[in-house]
Amino acid sequence: MTPADLLVTEIQPEIVAVASRAMGLMPLMARATMDMAHNPAYAAGYLYNQVKPRLAMGTHVLYDEYSQAEIYAEVREQYKGPFRLGAPDMVVVNLTKDKAWVRQGVVPLYPSIASPQFELGEGEGLVVPAPKQSRAKIQNPQIRADEIDPNLYYPEGHHPVLVQDWPSTKPVNLPRALVPPLGSGFRFPGTRTDPIPWTILKVFFLTFRSCMETGRFRMMRL
Repeated sequence: MTPADLLVTEIQPEIVAVASRAMGLMPLMARATMDMAHNPAYAAGYLYNQVKPRLAMGTHVLYDEYSQAEIYAEVREQYKGPFRLGAPDMVVVNLTKDKAWVRQGVVPLYPSIASPQFELGEGEGLVVPAPKQSRAKIQNPQIRADEIDPNLYYPEGHHPVLVQDWPSTKPVNLPRALVPPLGSGFRFPGTRTDPIPWTILKVFFLTFRSCMETGRFRMMRL
């Protein structure tokens, strides 16, 4: 079989506790989003090792200093070949018959529109909507049957408790008193807290709901 020139997968590191604190995100939401709709870095490494491309690339990932080293370490658990993160945005891969290299695309430094802003209203808590559909209802059973067995890619002694089905059929209501402190990224009226992390969190929730409703799930076995 002719090896692939470039294999690109989305990839997520197993740093639920750290990411939850950095983003002000409930650990359950982080764990469930990874297990239901994303590709763990350990699984990506396993897949790269099966395919053995000229260059493997992980993308669709939070490109933060605290997560990059862990992504590489988890990929290397299974795969020792050429690997590069496809981040930040606009990474360009050049391929010739004999060489492959990565460079940054030439793009404007700033977007043409402002980022959306979200706030929790006075007295309001955080409401995480329940998915309208479950995986069992919208996903072809053969797709789930072809999923890579987690025991094949998690290292010995490490196997997190996976959240592969959302544990509630009703919205999850987090009272205001239990919402992470302002330093975690939420913005309340009258404060000067940077609102960007809350924007990321909002997009994270919407992405999770979309994944549940459209059937975008973890990488499958070839």
